[in-house]
Amino acid sequence: MNKGRNQGKTNPVGAVRLKKLVKLVVDLKEKQCVAEVSTMLDAGYPPQDLLDSCLQGMQEIGQRFEDGRYYISALIMAGASCAR
Repeated sequence: MNKGRNQGKTNPVGAVRLKKLVKLVVDLKEKQCVAEVSTMLDAGYPPQDLLDSCLQGMQEIGQRFEDGRYYISALIMAGASCAR
């Protein structure tokens, strides 16, 4: 593991990967989400950036639930995915 690399800064390529992580959470792609987080941690991404991206995805899921586009099962699945 490359602990400490990229600490506190995210370059444009990193920002794209973080957006991809948000999309995986929103699309309820649990296995891919967990794999992407593991890969990004190994690459030295700051854990807080990954957590923030997961939370951003959860907020989008919550909005979709409020809008009637997602059901409670989506909230549960996303929460379980982010907890891993």
